[in-house]
Amino acid sequence: MSYYLGVVGVTFLLLIGCSAAQNLDHQSSTALQQNDSATSVATMQFVPNASLITAMKERNSALSMLDISASVNATLDGNAAPPANCTLTICRNDSLGMVFRAFGMPVGKLYARNDYFLFFDAFNNRALDGAPTAANIGRAINVPLSYQDFTHLLRGEAPGDIALFMPVSAESKNTIQPTSTSTLFQRKTAENGIEYALFSPDRKALVQYQRKAADGAVQLNVRYEDFVETNGVQIAKKVAISVPSQNSNVTFIASEITVNSSANKQLIFAIPSSVPKSRLE
Repeated sequence: MSYYLGVVGVTFLLLIGCSAAQNLDHQSSTALQQNDSATSVATMQFVPNASLITAMKERNSALSMLDISASVNATLDGNAAPPANCTLTICRNDSLGMVFRAFGMPVGKLYARNDYFLFFDAFNNRALDGAPTAANIGRAINVPLSYQDFTHLLRGEAPGDIALFMPVSAESKNTIQPTSTSTLFQRKTAENGIEYALFSPDRKALVQYQRKAADGAVQLNVRYEDFVETNGVQIAKKVAISVPSQNSNVTFIASEITVNSSANKQLIFAIPSSVPKSRLE
């Protein structure tokens, strides 16, 4: 895989967006094994937090369209990729479009919605499309995240059912302690193992999200930094993503952020007839 495609693939780790992953917790193996079965997860009495639920719902409602232009610095399998930049548009959770450039040349495009995604690798002259499942998106861009998870993380929102997150007790001995400006939540599911959301009540935004396997291995780590307020919504200018199993990370630094633009944008694109396309079911 070329370094150019590496830039595209790792950037989708973001920023699905970066510095190396920093564990949100230091739980013991005993704590990690608690409630790890589907049965115990289903019967566990989660304690929803009103501030987190309300903030995420308000953010989702207020952020109808997000446009970002950013520089991207990344490593793939431990190797530095050439500097790149990207433009990104997300229309709520309905659709997204991304264009990546390296040395001023377009090297990749992505369009995705709830039921479909299309990826054009311009450098290698190939295209993939199909259902936007975690497996298919992983095959296309090395990011094993479904479209819904991908879109929420790009918007700075915790994916999945927010009501299943429960606050981590400040007295818990084996987890990172919440600070005076943030609150830590965790969620355990049979599908995603254990997830952590570090939430800033003042910003009404996530400052970190992490996903771990049942054995405690970090699968995904997302950090949000350098917030700016645009149209009443706190947006991170810097998004840091790490996927330790792939020894890959990325730093995404926004140079321009627009919230709720009135521009009518066409996100889907046409693939030239000469480009081979593979369908992923």
